[in-house]
Amino acid sequence: ARLERMLEYVLHVTRPDGGAPLVGDCDDGRLLRLAARDGDEREGADHRHLLAAGAVLFAREDLGRAAGDRWEEAFWLLGGEAVRFKEALDARGAAAAEPGSRRFPDGGLCVLRGGGAYVAVDAGGVGQGGNGGHAHADALGFEYAADGGPWVVDPGTGVYTADYATRNRFRSSRAHAVLVVDGAETDRFDERELFAMRDDARPVVERWEPAAGGDRLVARHHGYERLEPPVSVRRAFRLEHASGALLVTDEAGGEGRHAFSLRLPLPAGAVVEVAGPVARVRRPDGGRLSVWVAPGAGGAVLAAADGRVSPGYGIVRPAPALDVAGTFAGRLRLAVLLVPERGGG
Repeated sequence: ARLERMLEYVLHVTRPDGGAPLVGDCDDGRLLRLAARDGDEREGADHRHLLAAGAVLFAREDLGRAAGDRWEEAFWLLGGEAVRFKEALDARGAAAAEPGSRRFPDGGLCVLRGGGAYVAVDAGGVGQGGNGGHAHADALGFEYAADGGPWVVDPGTGVYTADYATRNRFRSSRAHAVLVVDGAETDRFDERELFAMRDDARPVVERWEPAAGGDRLVARHHGYERLEPPVSVRRAFRLEHASGALLVTDEAGGEGRHAFSLRLPLPAGAVVEVAGPVARVRRPDGGRLSVWVAPGAGGAVLAAADGRVSPGYGIVRPAPALDVAGTFAGRLRLAVLLVPERGGG
């Protein structure tokens, strides 16, 4: 029963393009690798081969359809039983159903999805009993995908001990889609201790409201309550299924004046154009996205930036990003709207 629940987790967190969100470390480690996908940088983040084997073991048609074309390892592991299952699945010919929205409270991941749009939010602690050896400082960070591909991505891992600077850059708050206050990490770490992170943020989900037309998630974290003076942070997500539009609202409050920043890491190969509070992003596959920042939010300035992403361990690629930055005194309410331009809109 526990193994089947693990497979359901893989089913729900898999993005529409077949990849998994790169929350925390990813070193592409595999116990048993029966199929080689030479030249595929994303192999370590594609776990659909597990769904294929699980479909046969548990007679789950939904897992089998979600596996897509990743069936080779199931054939090696399960032989004729897997072949017969896949042939019967193909004969029935139905398309894969979209998994519903799902919250995993123990692991902290919340997945909002509908109408082909997908959002994965890291609303969990650093793990390992608070040691955070493989955690990143990404409290309430998110990935967003729509129209068959990713838009806002987790930057990944880079490397471990081979390059301390790269290791620390990729696990920093500034590399992720999180609200950064006064340049501080949401969870502190020592740059010389590559496998430890303090459990400062400890996110708390306040509202989890999946619905037929759209999903809503509201959460807060404690990461900046250690600042002098302390700052509270709350983030809300609203995903509209029909349009695939995502509204992300950050609220911060505390005495004194503070600087804030927010980075939206974009996929490698994307092209960005910024005009005032609006950005337009184009993916290599032709997908288009508009990003709107509410005017007057803490004097927020939207700008294109050069970033880096790591689609697999030891692989680092240049990629664009969108940066929002400004200052606030007392309270901040920063709203960012991401709208896929479907049908060439």
